Amino acid sequence: EEVFAQFCKCKHAVGLGSGTEAVWLALIACGVGPGDEVITVPMTFMATAEAISYCGAKPVFVDVDERTYTMDATALSGALTSRT
Repeated sequence: EEVFAQFCKCKHAVGLGSGTEAVWLALIACGVGPGDEVITVPMTFMATAEAISYCGAKPVFVDVDERTYTMDATALSGALTSRT
């Protein structure tokens, strides 16, 4: 980790065993916790929702735009609450 941090020219680095752990750690670093809602798309690997659940938060699925295959902006605006 120290060598990797030096290589990246940053102070710290953390080695993790999976992408799920990486997403979970990023959510924790952002302050996501119990009672929160995290918006994601259903067209993703299950680890995304798993990592959200590991934080005690609730995954909220917003469908994708059939033309762009990215999150539908209109559906996103309807999914926003005070807990997202």
